[in-house]
Amino acid sequence: MSSATPVNWPGWKNLGRSFGVTLLFWIVVSTLLTGVFSGLRAAAICLGIGALVAANLISLAGLGRAMLDRPSGRISPFPALFWGGAKLVCLGTLIAVVASAKSYPPLSLVAGFSALIIVPVVGGWVHGSNHAS
Repeated sequence: MSSATPVNWPGWKNLGRSFGVTLLFWIVVSTLLTGVFSGLRAAAICLGIGALVAANLISLAGLGRAMLDRPSGRISPFPALFWGGAKLVCLGTLIAVVASAKSYPPLSLVAGFSALIIVPVVGGWVHGSNHAS
């Protein structure tokens, strides 16, 4: 049995680094911009939402890795259940944040949730440009 992963994408081992750096960069930038334009309370809310979004994206990556990175081709149910459960908890928490959003500054919501779009798009672009053949 081979120890190589069945997924043979260029830069598979460094994939998390591209998205992780993009995630941290965007959370810092969006929190600072929110703080400058809307105050400290809005920046704290943006940071909290950014942390929830980060947990959501990390659990999605863990679930994908549990499903794709199997040397035998068989999926072990335990890692998939763990990451799937973590993803479900993150989504439930994000839904609770949106449900109570009336008291939050709009810029903090937009800046915090924008990581759901910015990180996959920019992280994929960064990863692709670093590993283009």
